[in-house]
Amino acid sequence: MKKGFTLIEVIAVLLLVGILVLASTIALLPMVEGFMQASRNVDAAQKSHLAMSRIVREITTITNVVAGSRNTLTYDFLDPSGASLRRTLTWSGDAGAPLTLNGVPISDDVAGFEFRYYTHSGGTATPVWTDESMLIEVVLSTRSGGDTYTNRIRPRNIPKR
Repeated sequence: MKKGFTLIEVIAVLLLVGILVLASTIALLPMVEGFMQASRNVDAAQKSHLAMSRIVREITTITNVVAGSRNTLTYDFLDPSGASLRRTLTWSGDAGAPLTLNGVPISDDVAGFEFRYYTHSGGTATPVWTDESMLIEVVLSTRSGGDTYTNRIRPRNIPKR
């Protein structure tokens, strides 16, 4: 009697192993896709958080608002040495266009961005800065995560009226 496997037995085992590998792959695929989506969402959230932190830091040190509209804010800013610099924070209004500070992108995952201006904390928002404005609300929406971040900031160096 000969020892070993027949060709049919080897083919049957290979077929069963192939079916098990295919079933495992099909079962793992949604988990991998979920992981990749979660990773993209975390990246989008980190970009938005970083951009919003930068905007808050800039706005709190404003000494004078030159012009403010729905998508653009031009202001005078105190640098760490105490010198006054003019800066412009702007977004073109096109989804996917970067949010820029003096022409340098601070976020590239922007689906929507706008400024809203308030004369007092319980007031109604206006789309343009006026001499009576005291609060600036920043609304940032991301493309990849689909999240919206909102922050109200009172520039601390603008004289109270």
